[in-house]
Amino acid sequence: ARAMQAAVTADPKYVPGHFWLAQTLLRQQRSAEAREALTTALKLEPTYVPAMVELSRQHLAAGEFDQATEYARQAAKAAPDDLDARIALPRVWVATGQADRAEPEIAALASNSDCNSFSKVNSAASADCVRRTKSCSAL
Repeated sequence: ARAMQAAVTADPKYVPGHFWLAQTLLRQQRSAEAREALTTALKLEPTYVPAMVELSRQHLAAGEFDQATEYARQAAKAAPDDLDARIALPRVWVATGQADRAEPEIAALASNSDCNSFSKVNSAASADCVRRTKSCSAL
């Protein structure tokens, strides 16, 4: 984390640097500091989708569902064609026992031929996982 912190200090306005610092901190199980780095990234660039998605994940992991939902919605609104942004809200829904809300979005991703990074097999499997178990760690 020291090297990433040094990089961020050298260029504090470089938004992805804050994101990658957060990723490094998360690998070191320093989630509070990671959230700070992600929040800083969003202060610098309010529509930086990777930070929104990661903040949604972190709030979800902490059981902070309202915050997770808000960041997921912001991400989906900012980048409706981005896979990570589109799957963030269904991830929250599945985690909060609302799998029926997640299923249509997952099915839409599965049928979207423009979505090169998310294969139809994987999204169909994810939708099936949601139907069968009402949860899916793959999301």
